[in-house]
Amino acid sequence: MNRVCLVDGVDIFRRYGAKVKRNGYVDLLTFPPLVTPDSTSWPEEDGVEVDLMDPKLDVKEVSISFVADDANGLVNFLCQPGYHVWSIGLGREWRLRISSQSNNQLIDTTSIFTLKFIDDFPTRAEDYISAPGCGIVIPKCDYEMDGLSWRDYGIIVKKGTRDEVLKSSAVKQNLSQKIQTKDGQFYDVEQVVFEAKDVTFNLYMCADSIDRFWQCYDAFFNDLIKPEERILYVGYTDEEYPCYYKKSSNFEILSLSDKVMIGFSLTLVFTSFRVDETEYILASEDDERIVDEEDGETCIDLGIDYD
Repeated sequence: MNRVCLVDGVDIFRRYGAKVKRNGYVDLLTFPPLVTPDSTSWPEEDGVEVDLMDPKLDVKEVSISFVADDANGLVNFLCQPGYHVWSIGLGREWRLRISSQSNNQLIDTTSIFTLKFIDDFPTRAEDYISAPGCGIVIPKCDYEMDGLSWRDYGIIVKKGTRDEVLKSSAVKQNLSQKIQTKDGQFYDVEQVVFEAKDVTFNLYMCADSIDRFWQCYDAFFNDLIKPEERILYVGYTDEEYPCYYKKSSNFEILSLSDKVMIGFSLTLVFTSFRVDETEYILASEDDERIVDEEDGETCIDLGIDYD
């Protein structure tokens, strides 16, 4: 579906015969990346110690793809000094400045091209409700962030993410010494500690309307970038992982009618991660842990002989 695109209130189709290509505007939806925070990697400890007292957002690059009869006219218009306000019928506006033209193809008299813009104004929602619900039924989710299920943000986790979570971090480099007169090297093998690791989650965000989608979008992103580390609970490992938001990518609009469905990738940094021995605990058919009746907390370890 072709959406009406207004730039500074100008309909670019009426003036320049220009349309934004299908899914050619999805970069507008990308969450701004986080400015890389200061961190310290202690050689004797797993992971990193990260300063997240006041995390800051970086600028965002936005690529928009067009089909136009008067490409030169459109580019000249967008190259006028100042920021330009974009509206594409999604219930939001963006202020962008042009950066470059990444490609241009001429077919007969029609130009197909992509322009890159910079969003210098990453936004934080000042007033939002955490985990507001999306208005549609979402499958059970194995992930909770700071005690809130991701499905309460309308999030569905695609298959394949489990492997990313379970994969071990790289081992930190210990002290080593090379001697020119000897083969190989001397290496300190007295301890093994692990680096932090990036984990990329492939997700869908769903909602029953575009207004509800923006509520979920704002809530999820702003909960991700709150000060200090996030605590991500993963149901299939029954473990909690300290982490922080790094970036998002690969946004794709799958549906804007009946319900809204957006696909994207989210990268978190696990600041401390170690693969422990697998523990098997007793659970019910609906994947709920069965706990001791006396304290209501202790799980029943199937690896222990209770007789």
